[in-house]
Amino acid sequence: LIGTMACNSEGLTIGSGDQALSEAFEGACQAFNVPVDVDEVPDAQIFLEYCPPPEAVSNGTLIFMVHTTNHNHYGWDPPNQRFSQVRSALQSGFSVVNIDRLGSGKSTLPPSNLVTIDKVITAIHGVVGRLRDGSLTGTVHSSIVWLGSSFGAMYAWQHEGKYPNDFDGFVLNGIHHRAKLSFAQFALGGEAIISVCQDPVFGQTISDCGYLVDAIGFKGPLYY
Repeated sequence: LIGTMACNSEGLTIGSGDQALSEAFEGACQAFNVPVDVDEVPDAQIFLEYCPPPEAVSNGTLIFMVHTTNHNHYGWDPPNQRFSQVRSALQSGFSVVNIDRLGSGKSTLPPSNLVTIDKVITAIHGVVGRLRDGSLTGTVHSSIVWLGSSFGAMYAWQHEGKYPNDFDGFVLNGIHHRAKLSFAQFALGGEAIISVCQDPVFGQTISDCGYLVDAIGFKGPLYY
């Protein structure tokens, strides 16, 4: 700290007022491993972070964040808080649930062939039920909105068809019904997206080669 100014790793200045606001939300999130019933996946759990805003600014709506493929919940809440959608939502008075989908991040990693669209949305449905009745967080959430990007948006299309009463609204971006051919060729060409068994980090802990990751150095070109 120099006077009332701080500087982050990108050289962007943060005023003392922003710093105070940021500190007000520190420690607001709780982590949960939520048991869910998924066929063929015994003892399945979904990892999530639940973050309520200060009661004085709460608008009563919960944003349910669903990440895209080759991301996890950090996609919405990266270490550089300048880009945190979680922090932005809290500051606007929304509560937040930020999940790792089944087969991603800290959630259960079943055999890769079992990570299907139907099983992913079934697991999400199990989480939503506990948010609606208050059994998970101690707060009954009567208004829940899905926020999804790319595959996190695609899952919403399927979820609404199977469980039409789970969500009150959807905010979806980053996907079209028809993909641009040049992007599909880039993503599926075998260089940008690889098996975990080819990855120097994930390959040390995950032996199921059906799981995929973006190759080191390709997340920027793929997503941003």
